[in-house]
Amino acid sequence: MRLPANGSRPKRRLLRFMGWRKTRLPQRCVTRRSSAGVQRHARYAHRVVHRPLARRGWHVVAASSTGTRHVAQGEGCQDRQRHELLPDGSVIVAVADGAGSAPRSAEGAQTAVDAVVLALVAAVSGTDGGTERDWEGLLCEAFAFAREQVLALAASEGVSPRAFATTLTCAVVTRRRCVVGQIGDGVVVVRADGALHLLAAPERGEYANEVTFISGSRALEQLRVRSYNGRVDALAAATDGLLRQMLLFPQRTPFAPFLEPLFAIAVECRSSRSGSDALEGFLSSEMVRRRTDDDTTLALVVRPSAVYRGRRGVRA
Repeated sequence: MRLPANGSRPKRRLLRFMGWRKTRLPQRCVTRRSSAGVQRHARYAHRVVHRPLARRGWHVVAASSTGTRHVAQGEGCQDRQRHELLPDGSVIVAVADGAGSAPRSAEGAQTAVDAVVLALVAAVSGTDGGTERDWEGLLCEAFAFAREQVLALAASEGVSPRAFATTLTCAVVTRRRCVVGQIGDGVVVVRADGALHLLAAPERGEYANEVTFISGSRALEQLRVRSYNGRVDALAAATDGLLRQMLLFPQRTPFAPFLEPLFAIAVECRSSRSGSDALEGFLSSEMVRRRTDDDTTLALVVRPSAVYRGRRGVRA
């Protein structure tokens, strides 16, 4: 369950599965202590081809939208997200929210999601066993690697790590379980056994005055790992811009009227491109914007074989 010394698990098959075009493969995949793997993989990021979702075991739809407050201030979106589908049927999803007060937080968020996902791809592929303690150790190592990459980026630029401050939330869904790691104020809700379960949410409630960032000196001490053992039908991972839409306060329970229709729509999407475009439009709509002026990011992972409430007649 530990990250391999050199990630040589079938690279060609993995790259073809993820839709990467034929090109020269990097000599090494991500390693536990090296940033070279992330830099090599980054060269191929723009080559990803959006393929029909029907060819995959999961439908994954993800998008980000710039908040009206950031638009008014002339700033871009500081949220980032990334996901990967593995040949064994596992899914890895990561979302990050760059700190509004940090000048280069968008770069920090991108580095964090890239690093944690690539580290978990090397560790999770072909593995679905292990105890909860094993998975907790795996998530800890992946988050430590992501933090190292953010600190390495700051060192290479000669600036303080605080300039790249970002939260980070990551979820791994396999055939038997879902494991979530969180630093900061992301939100993760899963649908299993016909009910919605909250696996990650800000500790301090709806209005958090203090947020932990992955670049902080005590970030790994604040890492929270939770798991759901069993078959998961759907997952929603979001940054805190959607906190009040996804959860009911003060109970802090998942809000089904918001989530279930989105799960149902994600099943019907023909491709990740069309689904992401539709989701971005929804996040930019008045329905969402009247409740938040912050950046919003949402990643939906749905199993087409499940039935979702919210749209009449929706069935995979």
